[in-house]
Amino acid sequence: MKKKEAAVELVKKFIQSDPVKAAQALETLSPKDAVQIIKDLPPSVAAQCVENMSPLPAARLLEKLETTAAAAVLVMTGKYHAADIFRGLNHAFAMTVIPLLAQDFSKDMAEILAYPGDSAGRMMHTDFLSFRGDMKVRDVILRLRQMAKRHLPTATYCYVVSAGNALLGVLNMRDLLLASPDSPVEEIMIRDVVKVSPFTDREELIAIAASKHYLAVPVTDETGRLIGIVNTKNIIASTEAEATEDLQILFGASPEERAFSTTWFKITRRLPWLTINLATAFLAGSVVALFEDFIARMAVLAVFLPIIAGQGGNAGTQTLAVVIRGMLMR
Repeated sequence: MKKKEAAVELVKKFIQSDPVKAAQALETLSPKDAVQIIKDLPPSVAAQCVENMSPLPAARLLEKLETTAAAAVLVMTGKYHAADIFRGLNHAFAMTVIPLLAQDFSKDMAEILAYPGDSAGRMMHTDFLSFRGDMKVRDVILRLRQMAKRHLPTATYCYVVSAGNALLGVLNMRDLLLASPDSPVEEIMIRDVVKVSPFTDREELIAIAASKHYLAVPVTDETGRLIGIVNTKNIIASTEAEATEDLQILFGASPEERAFSTTWFKITRRLPWLTINLATAFLAGSVVALFEDFIARMAVLAVFLPIIAGQGGNAGTQTLAVVIRGMLMR
């Protein structure tokens, strides 16, 4: 086996064994270096890594690939993550990728992009379990067993819908298994269902997940049709990502910066804030200079300068701790 083939195989095994760590490692590299690692990988393997990256670094990485390869990887990541990545692509590059995508995939992605960035419509997925209300319990259980042989969505709830797919209620798996086999599912379903619009923002979703302790929240359109569900773990992951980004912005760092980002990337992102900070430091120094004569006559005042500066720093640290806790606990 040639060295290049051996290296590709090694990278492939690393990504397949731990795609999250592989994604984190790629994010520390420049797009130019990162693309050298994934360009020779099969699209399915590259997609495992890309779908675990933040949307903006993933977009910069795909822009370094050939358009056909970028389109193949984009499709493999799934339409919801692909929509987030597509939003960050350079306009000219995005226009060359669109014709290479399947028509159905492009249509689905366009529908997702129509929703606001922090809405339920952007976080929901359509892989859920739903059954008609007049179905018997035994028939539902049989269908679940048949689906399990192929692909059973990861869910704890079954949703009960009408002939027009309007949401009628929700079934708890435990209640379903304990019910009489001949009972219609509409008799054992929970009718008072908390549902949200695809335009519901993340803050409201967090409040619902925290107060109701649901594992998933159904999403319905304006006519009441069930169009998707939002998993609580997706809400939590989205909130954690936003909180860490907010923390970096709070300290004047770019939300895209990582521990091993390139020096040039760090300089270009931090320099504006550091320049402002330097200007305010000179301003503070000029205030002391204004009272230089007065301080010279009463030298004892100079003793209080480090004390005041230290207390200001301590008060700032306390405020920072409160703000950070508030951001993490919201």
